[in-house]
Amino acid sequence: MLDIDGREFFVKYARPHFGAITNGTEVKINQNMPKNIRTVRIAPIWPTNEEFKQAQANKDETKQLLKTEILMPYFFCGLMCYLEKGETLKIAGKEFFINDCQPRTGIINKETIINVELGFQQEVFQRKQVLADQRLAEKLQNSGSSH
Repeated sequence: MLDIDGREFFVKYARPHFGAITNGTEVKINQNMPKNIRTVRIAPIWPTNEEFKQAQANKDETKQLLKTEILMPYFFCGLMCYLEKGETLKIAGKEFFINDCQPRTGIINKETIINVELGFQQEVFQRKQVLADQRLAEKLQNSGSSH
């Protein structure tokens, strides 16, 4: 929450998560309160193939550790955390990808169900991102040319 001249504002999204608002900060005001996320599917992005293989070898233990040691303390620490499907975020020095959430945007609360997936190796993730960007560009180009 941000209090400016007696008016409270919910900070829905900020990158980086911590810092100061300055004259150069871009601020957008939206009158809608974000919805609560019911479920989120989140996946770590492993920097090396070796780390990914090690995570695969201990799949259940890895997912449980990520959930209890990193994700739950981060999301349930008392701060409101706004998420969007498809975004990446860094938590405790580890990068995560929001595979899906219901609804597609909103805030995590204590009722949110967190489903941890095994994730991706960094190189594979980057290729997937490039393909997704290309598909979106083609879709936008085709929708623009059909008018």
